Amino acid sequence: MKVASNTMFKIGRIFNIIAIPVSIILIVVGIILTVVGTEGTATASNESDEVLAVASLSNGIALAFVFVFILIFSIISLVICKNKKDEIDQGSNEVAPRVVLIVFGAISDNIFYTLAGIFSLVARSQEAQTKEEIL
Repeated sequence: MKVASNTMFKIGRIFNIIAIPVSIILIVVGIILTVVGTEGTATASNESDEVLAVASLSNGIALAFVFVFILIFSIISLVICKNKKDEIDQGSNEVAPRVVLIVFGAISDNIFYTLAGIFSLVARSQEAQTKEEIL
């Protein structure tokens, strides 16, 4: 289970690393749509042009706003989950770092961090049972 946990963590980390540049690109697209919408509302000659310009403006703002939050969550979860995974790899027998992985996986919509935390909990439980059997 420890190998599965490490694999899930690596896959989740790759997804977060990919999400950062994609978020930046989509933020730029949102800003461009916002500028186009602003220009369109200023130069609209009829009502249908104005409706399209307002739609572009609102879509651009929404796109930029959503991907700013995705970018922030990706960076934060990348840093915090890496710290907690290092803590687990150093032999921490506490449950807290594993729960943090599960929570940040759920918050950042990264199922792989959630699975890494769950597999790490299972591995911890298996190690504890093995130690009890030896004693």
